Amino acid sequence: AAVGYILIGGVQTNVFKVTVAGDAANNGQLTVEQFRAVVHPTNDPHEIVNIGSGVIQLTAQAKDGDGDRSNVATYDIGRQINFQDTGPVAADDARNLTATVGATGTTSHAIGNVLSNDAY
Repeated sequence: AAVGYILIGGVQTNVFKVTVAGDAANNGQLTVEQFRAVVHPTNDPHEIVNIGSGVIQLTAQAKDGDGDRSNVATYDIGRQINFQDTGPVAADDARNLTATVGATGTTSHAIGNVLSNDAY
């Protein structure tokens, strides 16, 4: 497994983990787990960043039934693992709210669900 992390107050905080299943049943399935937000250089909500070249390499070698081995093959997978910045979308909730007058007659309240139409 390869773990990407940041240090917060000197404590390692995991951001993502990349694992490859090495058993025959999973055929080398690659899994990426993301634990927290990945920082992007701009505020573009569609921006994509990747881990980068030379950071994570996958190495494989085949072996046949009588033990013969193939050449070792290496593939740079860091640039193939992308994190897209899909920022939250907050919708205008004015039409979903009902205005009421407070108990003293001077305080206005808005009642309604302001999260049901948002994406995050």
